[in-house]
Amino acid sequence: MKKIYISFLSMTIGLGAFAQAQLENPGFESWENLGTNEREPVEWSSTRTGDNNASTPDDFVVDQSTTVRPGTTGSYSVLLETKTIVIIPVFFSVEVNGILTNGRVDAPTTTPSDGFNKTVTANSDFNTEFTDFPDSLVAWINYQPVGNDDGRIQCILHTVNGAGTAAGSMGTLPEVGGTQGDNTGNVVARANQDITSNTGGWIRIALPFNYANANTPEYILVTATSSVAAGAGTDGSKMYVDDLQLIYNITPVLASSIVDVSIFSAGSLDVDYSTGGTPLAATDFVVELSDENGSFASPTVIGTAAG
Repeated sequence: MKKIYISFLSMTIGLGAFAQAQLENPGFESWENLGTNEREPVEWSSTRTGDNNASTPDDFVVDQSTTVRPGTTGSYSVLLETKTIVIIPVFFSVEVNGILTNGRVDAPTTTPSDGFNKTVTANSDFNTEFTDFPDSLVAWINYQPVGNDDGRIQCILHTVNGAGTAAGSMGTLPEVGGTQGDNTGNVVARANQDITSNTGGWIRIALPFNYANANTPEYILVTATSSVAAGAGTDGSKMYVDDLQLIYNITPVLASSIVDVSIFSAGSLDVDYSTGGTPLAATDFVVELSDENGSFASPTVIGTAAG
């Protein structure tokens, strides 16, 4: 009898993933306080409900939009727009970036660079509990900057030590700087991407998570902004965001990696496996055969299946 060594590989196609945790209200279909300047997507917040100096008076930089990406099943997206906000007519105005987060915007001082977004563990309106390990975050973006503005989407998976906003106590974006101290010790993984030009319509972007350690996260904190530079964006820059999705690559598991066969018999070879998760989109499964030494450096494909 001969022994052959087989390997089982997978490739997810489209938005393939398996049924793990997703963000709350990821398509921005649910809104609260519509018809008022307090309107925000459910489970998301902006400077309208910010902490300390972050709350903008009578103006909003996040709004509901019917501009949606092709192929979506939803009716709305979220619009982030940088605006010049007049604080004292004629004398004092500030540029407020369009900013959205599933945490809470905080501006402890009037210096824009001191601002940050934070997970508020004591208030479910400003946190998203999360213990999974996604591979990437997918977002649909339609960016229309003015001048040299850049947009950004960023995300961290993090733990929490202690309470409050002292250094190292909670998850914040950015992780380091200003009055929030240094929170890098709590970061399990991060994903981010800058959008540096007009997208010319809707595009799909995928932000891979880079894992800093093997700790189990406790929360996920997401931020999107129409202008990266704090307090220095350009009035009129717009970024539409829709259909956020966390992607989990599945890992099929063989029932046996070694199969006994006879060189004198021909026929089909049954390969038993579990998928390692339930695919949500078209997935190709590939069986590969090693060389005579058990190496898969140059494998031979001996079977495929679509599922």
